[in-house]
Amino acid sequence: MNYMPTEYHIDINESVFASFRKVKDYTMNRPDDIVLMDSRESKRYEGIEEPIDKKAGHIPGAVNKVWTNVLENGYFKKEGRSSVEFHGYR
Repeated sequence: MNYMPTEYHIDINESVFASFRKVKDYTMNRPDDIVLMDSRESKRYEGIEEPIDKKAGHIPGAVNKVWTNVLENGYFKKEGRSSVEFHGYR
């Protein structure tokens, strides 16, 4: 197949990203308005298996929501359907 180059522009919502300092502050203070999500496979979150990072497990207080749960047949679920996965986290 011959694909044509495509230029794609995205807008990144930087408010959903956390620096090391923000994460460290979260683990020390646990503010009620922040939920730290770990989207890795459950085995990695639970520290059972760790093929990449030096230390197994998760950041204390983080909740595990596996990123593949918002996929359906290899594509992101339609708007609204994936938000059910995160209902109650805020």
